[in-house]
Amino acid sequence: MIKREKPNVILIDASIIGAMASTIAKTENIAVVFISNDNTYPSGFKNDLRRFEGLDIIDKFVRAAVDVYFVPDFPPPYTIADYNIIPKPKMVYVGPLSWAYGEKPPKKTKGILLTQGKSDIISERIASLLKDKVKTVDEKNYIKEFLKSEIIVHHGGHTTIMDCILLEKPQIALPLKTYTERVNNSKKVEELKLGRLLDEEFLDINSFEHAVEEIRDYKRYIKSFSKYARSYNAPKKIFDITESLLKK
Repeated sequence: MIKREKPNVILIDASIIGAMASTIAKTENIAVVFISNDNTYPSGFKNDLRRFEGLDIIDKFVRAAVDVYFVPDFPPPYTIADYNIIPKPKMVYVGPLSWAYGEKPPKKTKGILLTQGKSDIISERIASLLKDKVKTVDEKNYIKEFLKSEIIVHHGGHTTIMDCILLEKPQIALPLKTYTERVNNSKKVEELKLGRLLDEEFLDINSFEHAVEEIRDYKRYIKSFSKYARSYNAPKKIFDITESLLKK
């Protein structure tokens, strides 16, 4: 398809398909843009050996073909994906990519929103702990409910963390232990005093309620960091740098 369509630029992620596409693009003199917040644990590998074999393959392709490597995150020492990123040549930290750009943090908030999905075992456990204090939110009302909620409970996903930061939301992360990328994201959230990482294995009503009270005291840090986050404009920076590649 690349040879047939002959695009000016291709955008790839940390996947085998992306790596292969980058090699084809370079033979056609097409610019290659790589974007990822995780270059240590590529998805699609079921065990550590295959994971790191896959990483090595992808890394070789990327180093050989990529023109610029965008990280949708903050530069060190504030990188949320800090433990998932190995510094590489041509790497540019552009700030968060989020639907929350342009949204002002609401002055009044109330309630706790669980964003982990209906089938998530952890969400079911929280719902059972809080009983009648939890309600189901329709997907079409997600943004509305996100904006008006005081605290967000999530699985440690990078995008949700960035949404919380931009909108000054204290956060509680409950990632599955087997999902290393999300555990690492959540560790950094806790280090920066933007939220709390809880262990799903030992989750009970006391630890959850204590975490809620604890992160309410983080609001000064969260507000300051949110202001810093909103100084970035990732879409514009990605566009400007990509456009400059086409002029070479």
